[in-house]
Amino acid sequence: MNRRIIKGFAAIAVFLLLTGFGAGTPIYNVQSAPIPPNPAASLENIEKAIMRAGLTLGWQVAPKGPGQAEGVLVLRTHRAVVDITYDTRSFNIIYKDSVNLSYKEDDKTIHSNYNNWIKNLEKAIRAQVTVL
Repeated sequence: MNRRIIKGFAAIAVFLLLTGFGAGTPIYNVQSAPIPPNPAASLENIEKAIMRAGLTLGWQVAPKGPGQAEGVLVLRTHRAVVDITYDTRSFNIIYKDSVNLSYKEDDKTIHSNYNNWIKNLEKAIRAQVTVL
């Protein structure tokens, strides 16, 4: 019985090892995430909310024009760059560039940590625009 348990754990460990060092995960882009209706939801206030959200997570967010911003996150030797577009009804976070995140253009995959960073940024933006 103990041998079967050990073999089971060994099989799980091999599976995790092989999948953990695989091709990466598909890039997660945020598209048309809704902004709740709010009289205070002006383009200027939404820009401020996006900048606050990024700042709380270590992103450097710079406005690039009305309804446009660029977010940059640098962690150790890793760098992620995203385009953030928004209006008074929705926002988008789209992959732009990266360094040391195993990005593969042909199949649009990247290290799974990138997707977690984007999901955290999306959640933070949602929280900030909800309290405008």
